[in-house]
Amino acid sequence: MVDAVREEDSSSQNVNIYITGIQTKEAFTEVSISTGASFFISDADFFSFPFGKGDEISPEVVEQLERGHKLILCRSKALSLLDLAEHSAFMLRTKLRQRGFEPAVVEAVLAQLKEK
Repeated sequence: MVDAVREEDSSSQNVNIYITGIQTKEAFTEVSISTGASFFISDADFFSFPFGKGDEISPEVVEQLERGHKLILCRSKALSLLDLAEHSAFMLRTKLRQRGFEPAVVEAVLAQLKEK
């Protein structure tokens, strides 16, 4: 008789994630975590997080860091495109989407740029 082996779902595993490094750059902060990932986030976003090096963080905080990182990358690409030539919001949206940025991230970046 062979016993069935149940494979555990990775979401059920209890994995602790820690902040391993925080480094302030010119216009953003780099946050490294114990999974080996690192994220660039705005200084304003960084100051909204109540953590420091060595602190444990939740998966929800990791998602917030990822979103902040995506916003930084998208904004950087948008500014790079605008540096080359003038673009309408429609063209900038189209080019950013073609480069793989998520619609919600593109819209947030366009709103920031319009505000400024």
